[in-house]
Amino acid sequence: MNRFGDIDASFKRLPPVYGYHAEKLVSLEEALQAIKAHINGLPHFIKIAKQYCHFPSEHGLSHDQSAAVYIYTMEWGETTLYRVLNKALRSENRQALKIWFPYLKLFDTALDLLPTVKEGVWRGIPLDICKNFTKNQTLTWWSFNSCSSSVNVIKNFLGGENNATLFLIETFNGKKISGYTEYENEDEIILRMGTRFRVKSDILKQSNGSYLVHLIELGDNNDQPLASDINQLKLTAAPFNTSTLGNERLKTENLDKLQRYQQDIQCINAAFIEIEQRAQNHERTITMLRQDIQELQENLQEENRQKMNTLTKLCQT
Repeated sequence: MNRFGDIDASFKRLPPVYGYHAEKLVSLEEALQAIKAHINGLPHFIKIAKQYCHFPSEHGLSHDQSAAVYIYTMEWGETTLYRVLNKALRSENRQALKIWFPYLKLFDTALDLLPTVKEGVWRGIPLDICKNFTKNQTLTWWSFNSCSSSVNVIKNFLGGENNATLFLIETFNGKKISGYTEYENEDEIILRMGTRFRVKSDILKQSNGSYLVHLIELGDNNDQPLASDINQLKLTAAPFNTSTLGNERLKTENLDKLQRYQQDIQCINAAFIEIEQRAQNHERTITMLRQDIQELQENLQEENRQKMNTLTKLCQT
């Protein structure tokens, strides 16, 4: 099972993970020191991550932060880091997570520095797990979750399985890690641990027997989607095929672009209005100055006229 299909459908009620925030930032070697006993050959994979990770980073990641992202995306078998970590994050034994706190601090601060995305992303598993999802159900994925902005990447991992379950997820806090992963062409987006979702619609069945589950990311303090325009994002229920879904994702991207353009236009219009107001203010100021100058000139002329009259009278006496 690859990380794009590492999906937990057990829906356990677990307490969130908080304690790692108090950890100090350390090197990747130090952050994973306590994990060596759980992952064979981990020092070797750390060296590979440090050697091949994306550094220097245009997003301000340190060498160790970039390597922390890279090693999360590496695959080397059953003890691959993301598998061991996510298994621990889904466990009811929250105390056992403490050995992961230094790495979680390093990984989480790296994600903080990477671009946040608001778009439809994809996951998939070559199993029929759709019966676990019902319309308007809310759920929490306690682990980190790898998604792709390209449905074709997920289709390749699913391999044409006719009992597969495909997930379309409307995320608003996803983190774009493509460029920092072992495989850059996977267009990977990470959903952070403890992300909450609502099942938006009834499960859609594909002609080949596979299923689509449509999820919306929820906010921290309520059960409402994070975007006010979420209802504008439509999905065709039938007939269902991946090319249609690709078109829907394109529509979503174009809608986002249109909204950004409209916001830009509003900003430009506001700037023009401000400039016009300033110009009008300047014109009023200039008019007032001209009036003051004219009044001063008239006063000076009157004062000079009076002085000339006085001098004329003196000369006549």
